[in-house]
Amino acid sequence: MKDARSGETLIQANVYLVETLQGSTTNNSGYYVIPDLAPGRYTLMASYIGYEDFRQAIELMPGENRRIDIEMAPAVIQGRAVTVEASADSSIEKEKPIGVINVQPLFVKEIPSVLESDLFRSIQLLPGIKAASDFSSGLYIRGGSPDQTLILLDRTTVYNPSHFFGFFSTFNADAIKDVRIFKGGYPSEYGGRLGSVIDIYNRDGNRKEFQGRASLGMLASRITLEGPFSGGSWMLALRRSTLEPLLAVLRNNVDDVPDAFYFYDLNGKINYDAGPNDRFNLSFYTGTDNVEFPVAENTEFNLNYGNRTLSANWTHVFSHQLFSNFTVTGSEYFNYPSFLLSGTAFERDNEVVDLSV
Repeated sequence: MKDARSGETLIQANVYLVETLQGSTTNNSGYYVIPDLAPGRYTLMASYIGYEDFRQAIELMPGENRRIDIEMAPAVIQGRAVTVEASADSSIEKEKPIGVINVQPLFVKEIPSVLESDLFRSIQLLPGIKAASDFSSGLYIRGGSPDQTLILLDRTTVYNPSHFFGFFSTFNADAIKDVRIFKGGYPSEYGGRLGSVIDIYNRDGNRKEFQGRASLGMLASRITLEGPFSGGSWMLALRRSTLEPLLAVLRNNVDDVPDAFYFYDLNGKINYDAGPNDRFNLSFYTGTDNVEFPVAENTEFNLNYGNRTLSANWTHVFSHQLFSNFTVTGSEYFNYPSFLLSGTAFERDNEVVDLSV
């Protein structure tokens, strides 16, 4: 299932048959399956928040497996009066996951925040999630400390997802497609943490036309480029802090102002459809914070830290009953402090690197 304008896959969309009320939801790759259908005529319905409902009449023959690719057209939802009434339970048996929250990018962008929109600052407003402090984007989820939360970006672990010593998260709101938060009881595919899971997916890029947008904020400036190529799409999102003018003013009036204090991050993704049943994508992220702080004459403290991630994924549909994802991921967190004392440099390199399949 895809967006009709951009070709972006839609996650957690609802698909069902009107006559039998059998249904399903799209997975993280946009695929859905409604198994064990008897031959006959049906009406296929699909719905997703912010899109027009999709409706199509289909006829299944004995032994037939039908593939129907759906494109949903975006639509403006008109507000209206809401009447709440009691009714009998529906015969549809839906999976009701406990402690799972889906966060849409529009929610992140519209929530008021300090200086600019931030994913972690936004989800701190959700039930069961609390900020570590007013000056930190760290999350306490159902009592679990920030280090007990597994954070994934396109299936890759991000170890220290923060800029400015934790004041902002590393995730660019312009690059995010979907966020799922498991506050407890998460599936077996996740592991390595005691508390909760935040699973983030970046956008695939516009499959219909080239697009670009830029913004200038009080904290950072952002530029996003995306577009199609033969058989696929690509997306690049760059963000960099813009504190240099403020620091220049402070140096004239305040002592002990850093000589340099900035961050940047870059998100990228390439998608390629090798056929109707095969899809490949390559996703990467790199982000760095740099601080240069003069302590005294001939004495300076410098710190450079950040994250780098890379993931490659192959999605293959063997049949209507068998679907697979093969993923290779690599993640690195680095922290390079240095101290200059009377012309002598003291340096230390700290790194966490892992590779998983």
